[in-house]
Amino acid sequence: EDISQEEKQANELYTYDPEETHLFVLIVNGMEVNINAVKVRISDFDSKHFSLKDLTINSILLDQEHHIITVGNFENSEDALIYYNAIRKDTYIFSNLLTDNYSSFVVSTTSYPVFYKSKDIAVYELFFKREYLKEEPQTEQ
Repeated sequence: EDISQEEKQANELYTYDPEETHLFVLIVNGMEVNINAVKVRISDFDSKHFSLKDLTINSILLDQEHHIITVGNFENSEDALIYYNAIRKDTYIFSNLLTDNYSSFVVSTTSYPVFYKSKDIAVYELFFKREYLKEEPQTEQ
């Protein structure tokens, strides 16, 4: 993959607006993961740690293999990132997800339909890491 091509796409598709309403997104491989079980675990996590937020969990198909699970709504990117950082540490949710079976990020309500239409996880992740996590493009976790 030519990284500059992905960066170019990311710049064309997405704009960073931290004040906008945001969602947490978890993309999982539906062939290898029980979607309902993951949603139940997220729901448990939410009621334990974010009960005051009144969060809603939804899931839809992204493509033939991948499901998108969204959690929201968060008032802004800061709120969404607090949630992102907390849930990522939760082994109860992520214990049975293999690293190459899922992606997680936060997305604004404006960028979400654009992402859903493009279905390009790598391009959005690049944008997310750069704008939200403030990582340099070549950084690998």
